[in-house]
Amino acid sequence: MEYNMGPGRRDRALELRYEEAEKKAKAIAETLKSKPRPSADEFDASVRSYIRTRMLLEPKDEMPDSLNVLGQMNLARALGVSIPELSSIDMEAKCGGTSAVMTKKILLIMALNRDLGVSVTPDEAAEITKISELIERLYHLYESND
Repeated sequence: MEYNMGPGRRDRALELRYEEAEKKAKAIAETLKSKPRPSADEFDASVRSYIRTRMLLEPKDEMPDSLNVLGQMNLARALGVSIPELSSIDMEAKCGGTSAVMTKKILLIMALNRDLGVSVTPDEAAEITKISELIERLYHLYESND
């Protein structure tokens, strides 16, 4: 699996962090799925832990509610720059001209769909801008799967 760490840069240590984060996030999802009918609060806490892990947030990092800010935090960390510096970096468009921040959002929702066994549609995903909205939609889908 290749990661785009910016024009012409690859960082194997960061790739390993992403791979480890993916394993840990999947374990969080499996633990959640093993609970018979988790409460809304349990579901919220587990999905926030999943997101925090998958997006490489540190314990000291405050979890934003904005998915765009979350994507910016993740990209800034991956590139070793501040969030304001992101706009000045020429990022390769890997996904049909979609911004790197939007690609982070899409990939996160796809991973949650896969790991939780639900399906937030592309149209729904386009309308979701906040983590709280995403969790609410995921919980509704998760409950209706039972």
